[in-house]
Amino acid sequence: MLVVYVGSLILLVVSAFFALDPVSQKPTTAFTTDNITSALTDSSATRLFLQTVVIAPVVTVACVLIAVPTAFFIAKIAPRWMRRGLMVSILLPLWAGYMVKTYAWRAMVSPAGGNQFAAEGRGGGGFLQSVLGWTPGYSKTAVVIALIYLWLPYMVLPIYAGLERLPTSLLDAAADLGAKPMRTFRSAIMPLLRPSIA
Repeated sequence: MLVVYVGSLILLVVSAFFALDPVSQKPTTAFTTDNITSALTDSSATRLFLQTVVIAPVVTVACVLIAVPTAFFIAKIAPRWMRRGLMVSILLPLWAGYMVKTYAWRAMVSPAGGNQFAAEGRGGGGFLQSVLGWTPGYSKTAVVIALIYLWLPYMVLPIYAGLERLPTSLLDAAADLGAKPMRTFRSAIMPLLRPSIA
């Protein structure tokens, strides 16, 4: 997966150095740096880049904050017979396509008057608007929520694998030595979980 992901990013960067055909908008064989210059000087591109730089760590930290207790519950607290079902429920969204999930979130956070049905007078807003009476609309908050949903399984799985290998005797030893739960988590569990989180 890493090879495909990094390979896609490399192809994206390489394709930026080729001119686009004005009719088909497909890359040609003509080498140019105009695309890079335009991306660095266009204020809207710069603004989008800065928003991405802010949103990415926010989503990452939120995923860690959600994934660590979730994976800990599944690996160490939930009964053994329940663990497989819980992990399947965490990984189930990965079976759907990325675009399908994205459009589903778009429909869920749609503001009143923001979809086809509202325009035709058959109801207003998305699922959240209809059920809760509130929706983040198409704001940055909605983007963060959707990205957390999309990337959370990728955070839970390695953390769960790291916690599954963590010997329960280590937790028992920490408790026997008088460590409180937060001290055990900070001093015994987190140092062993860092590679899984990374």
